[in-house]
Amino acid sequence: MITRITAIVRTPIGEVNAVPYTSSGTSFSQYAIIQTGEYLFEVTRRTE
Repeated sequence: MITRITAIVRTPIGEVNAVPYTSSGTSFSQYAIIQTGEYLFEVTRRTE
């Protein structure tokens, strides 16, 4: 079971840590990194 997924995104200002995806335990297998602001990112579970 997956409980945490982290990501580092390379941007023009350098590497940025995305907000990680956390769960008590999931078997979902599709995730995405989305941009939530200027140089702000998060890992999220895909629902489609």
